[in-house]
Amino acid sequence: MERFFTNGTFNISAINSAFNALIAAGGPTDIGSVRKIQVTRPGQKPKTMDIYAYLNNPVISQEFYLAENDFIFVPVAEKVVTIKGEVNRNYQFELLANENLKELIKFAGGFKVNALKGNLKITRIENDSIKVIDVNYTELEKRAKNFDLRHGDVIEVLSINDNVRNIVTIEGAVETPGEFAISTGDKISDLLKKAGLMENAIVDIAYLKRLNDDKKTIRYEFVSITEILKNPVSDDNKILLPGDQLIIVSKESFVEKGVVTIEGAVRMPTEIDLDVKSNLKVSDLVFLAGGLQEYATDFAYIYRKDFEEKEAPEYIYVNIKEAVENPASPANILLQPNDKMIVYSRNNYIDGSIITVGGAVRKPGDFPYHPSLNLRDVILLANGLKQEAAMDRVDIYRLDLSNNKSTRVLVAKLKLDAELNVIGGDDSFELEPFDQVFVRNAPEFELQRNVVINGEVKYPGTYALTSYNMRISTLLKEAGGPTTESFLAGATLLRKKDQVGFIIFDLEKALEQNNKKDNIILQEGDEIFIPKRNDLVSITGATNAYEWYPQKIADSGKINVNFSKNKSATYYINEYAGGLSKNASRSKISVVDASGKVQKTERFLFFYKYPKVKPGSTINVGFKDVKTKEDKEKEDDVKWGEVLANSIAQATAILSLILLIQNVN
Repeated sequence: MERFFTNGTFNISAINSAFNALIAAGGPTDIGSVRKIQVTRPGQKPKTMDIYAYLNNPVISQEFYLAENDFIFVPVAEKVVTIKGEVNRNYQFELLANENLKELIKFAGGFKVNALKGNLKITRIENDSIKVIDVNYTELEKRAKNFDLRHGDVIEVLSINDNVRNIVTIEGAVETPGEFAISTGDKISDLLKKAGLMENAIVDIAYLKRLNDDKKTIRYEFVSITEILKNPVSDDNKILLPGDQLIIVSKESFVEKGVVTIEGAVRMPTEIDLDVKSNLKVSDLVFLAGGLQEYATDFAYIYRKDFEEKEAPEYIYVNIKEAVENPASPANILLQPNDKMIVYSRNNYIDGSIITVGGAVRKPGDFPYHPSLNLRDVILLANGLKQEAAMDRVDIYRLDLSNNKSTRVLVAKLKLDAELNVIGGDDSFELEPFDQVFVRNAPEFELQRNVVINGEVKYPGTYALTSYNMRISTLLKEAGGPTTESFLAGATLLRKKDQVGFIIFDLEKALEQNNKKDNIILQEGDEIFIPKRNDLVSITGATNAYEWYPQKIADSGKINVNFSKNKSATYYINEYAGGLSKNASRSKISVVDASGKVQKTERFLFFYKYPKVKPGSTINVGFKDVKTKEDKEKEDDVKWGEVLANSIAQATAILSLILLIQNVN
């Protein structure tokens, strides 16, 4: 995975360690060291930071807390090797000068269980050529030795051959087929005792499949199981070799048979064995399937394999009712192996109809149509009416299929009583298939809409909106008005509806007469908070506060001072924060007032107009943009003489205009 490292100067809190600073910079690059990182502090000896040691023991990060002007240097990694194969962590690792193969295995999480430690393959580039070195790690462990690794080495740990060498296999007409372990001198009779012959086994001949001497090709040797059981010392009772496979065929293999299946409208769809000599008929198969379902049709179809037509089966019609009721009738067909009989359902031949219910019901949806269903039934099936339902307005739309056209028309506007019965002249109304029932909402019905006001008001809490266009000023009156300690300029409005979030407004202006811009119309779920009065001003960003204040104050990242009336942002910066730092940008000075409104510095030619500061405001001083090499090259291409001449000309024109206006006056 490629890593990126951004060098330069960073401003971070003192509670951060050098490890946090590395993360903030994006981490070392692909060629950067993670084992010999230098942390330098003026007047002190450099410390060496090892990421591997940190991963094994994160507590060591406490030894690398940062202080002002600390310098972190990441050198180039000198010894990087790769390990892959049967270890727990396949990766690229950096080793120190005194670390080699033994330490690398430890970093890789050790060997897996199936690792071949007796033959590690090391690929190395040496003298402009690639060579492979075989290392017996097991022998190194016995002798307490290590193996020297070099930069660029690739170590591959192979897996142990998983082929088991002392097994044979038996298949076919035996009680326990599969693999069995053998010992030296074991014979076929020993294998038969373990596997057990089945009664239908053909014992006159069996096949012993084994490898030839080249261990590649195979041969079959014929043996007589009868002779082996009769005379254990016969030549047929061969000594088994690893990899042998004994195949014993059953008599059943030579019988033509198959299965017959029944599906569909029967109680227990099933599949049973059937051979060519079977006398099983349709009625027998239905009986074995538990009989027919009530909704079964009077007919079924048998799908029979047609050997002349490979793709399509033969379709045989069966009068299933006749076959079951009169087994002696011709309808009771004799079944053949691989027949598949499907008994169909009458429901397959009936078009489904539905009634749709929507509008002011608790569970709108579609319900299967039945002639017994009436309007009261479908409303109850939809979990009844909602509170806002208009019981005097239920619209019924019907599908008109006359003249081969499908048209949706409104056929009725009904009224319901408290028992959901139709009242009026339409009390005999009946539903038809595909009717749509819509219960309308009562006009202007709406549940209470609530808002919350907290903080410095006389009666904080939850209030209901008493009108559609209720504004903030009205709510404040409902809450008894602000307290004497309220800070109206710092009031906030959080709108949860549609996840809008905080809305910037000025509560002081909202209370002025005829001010609708800040006197916002409230919506359900709005939360207003009025804080206590705040006479402080905060200063953050690129200032010289670190040079003026103790470290514990400067490290907080914010300087809080008392509000002074009619003072600009630069007054606070110069008076309380030591002025702008050398990397501060004047154009990026902004002020955020207590309500969250942001005012930025404006510029006209060479002049800056700084935003006003109110109680509870925060002054932010931004940093200059870091110029890339390309930006600097573009600056060098600018003709600064022409720019300066044009700027002076513009300034002269403006001054002349000002003097002319003064003379006219």
